[in-house]
Amino acid sequence: MAMATMQVQCRMRWPGRFMLGLAMIVARYLPPLRIPHKWVVAITNRSWQMKIGRGEWRNIRIGNDGRVIP
Repeated sequence: MAMATMQVQCRMRWPGRFMLGLAMIVARYLPPLRIPHKWVVAITNRSWQMKIGRGEWRNIRIGNDGRVIP
């Protein structure tokens, strides 16, 4: 089996950051309001980008089992 070592960078795009920030504000300051957990997970799992080495940023998704879906 061949092995390769590469530098990988990941970042979250703005929809995921916005949803996490909104969920945090609602949970802290507006306790009667609730944002369903599955909404937050659905948006953040689809809001990732990955760059391998010096390549370009590519959108990726993270499945429910934690695996990367290109």
